[in-house]
Amino acid sequence: MSTTEKLASFIIQLDHVRIAHWQTRVYSAHKALGKFYEQMSEFVDWYAESSQAQDPLVFTDPLYTPTDISLVNIDTDEKVNTLFAGIEETLRNADGEPSEFVNKRDELLAQLKRTQYLLKMT
Repeated sequence: MSTTEKLASFIIQLDHVRIAHWQTRVYSAHKALGKFYEQMSEFVDWYAESSQAQDPLVFTDPLYTPTDISLVNIDTDEKVNTLFAGIEETLRNADGEPSEFVNKRDELLAQLKRTQYLLKMT
C-alpha cells in the first residue's frame, strides 16, 4: 500500500470514528470514541506531515464521496468492531515504514485496544 493510499485510508477511517462518536447513545462510549478520535487525528496529521517530506502525497481522485459514510446505524457493535478491525489492519501494514511510524502506530493501537475495552463495558 502506498503512502498516499495508506493516508487516504486513515482519513476515511478517521471520519467513520468521528461519526460513530457522534451517534453513540451511551455517554461513556461517546467519551471513549472521542478520545480515540483525538489521538487518531493527531496520528493522521503527523503521518501526513512526516510523509510529505519523504514522499510527496498525490491525491489524483477524491478520497471518497458522501455516500461512502452512512450517517445512520453506525452505532452498532458490529459496525464499530468492523471499523476498528480496518483501522488495525491499516496500521499493521508497516512494511518499509521508519521506526518512528512504528512507535506512533503502537501508541495508537494501544489506544484502540483501550477504546475497545471501554466500549465493552457500556
